[in-house]
Amino acid sequence: MVKLHEEFKSTDLVLLKVATKEKENDLIKHKNEFNTTFPILMDDDASCANTYGVWNRPATFLINREGKIVGRLVKEVEWTSKGMRKLIQSLLKGEKP
Repeated sequence: MVKLHEEFKSTDLVLLKVATKEKENDLIKHKNEFNTTFPILMDDDASCANTYGVWNRPATFLINREGKIVGRLVKEVEWTSKGMRKLIQSLLKGEKP
């Protein structure tokens, strides 16, 4: 996700990692280790996970400009693959996935 964030940083793509029931020190280590430059939301009580029905991790939601969920992935994803880049570019243009 770090590479993806860097590649699309001049667009209005927003990446947000949600850390459910993780310790702040562990998140800081993770952020430093992977040079994460996008925000991390601490979901201490799992309210965000419960709201979005996340029972397995990793879970990824693609949310359009209107706040509507247009895609959901519940697996590891190669964010810099040609297919993911094409999907993100189409979403940024306002196209449906």
